[in-house]
Amino acid sequence: AIILENRPVFVALQEVTAVIYQLLQWQAWWGSYEATKLPSQRDYFTVLLVSKTSPHVTTGRASEILFRSSSMGRSLLMVECKVAGRPLVIATSHLESNLGWTPDKQRHVERREQVGQAMVVFSRIEGDVIWVGDMNWGKRDGE
Repeated sequence: AIILENRPVFVALQEVTAVIYQLLQWQAWWGSYEATKLPSQRDYFTVLLVSKTSPHVTTGRASEILFRSSSMGRSLLMVECKVAGRPLVIATSHLESNLGWTPDKQRHVERREQVGQAMVVFSRIEGDVIWVGDMNWGKRDGE
């Protein structure tokens, strides 16, 4: 209902499964969006949607970079766009989750490495970048 009522230009979804992806495709609003593809062999993943009906937005290439430090299959998902003729990359990630609350189960190092990897990618992009997602970021990860 939120997407149908508000018609956002960009939507970033986290922890989508193949079943959820298929259910989303049945929604009345789905045809109004360019969606990143359903990845193979992952239990859950991120999805980016870009409006086809916004007169000032054109959608280009989508790409995904797997995080080297991820044991959970996490990645940086990006879509190249132009907004009023200016280049813009929309990106989303679900950074590494903690495996518990004891110090040995925390994933601070992995999250910092994932942010560093994303920053290197972003530094090579012409134009602006909007990066959203589930960062799982806490005080111990840095400020």
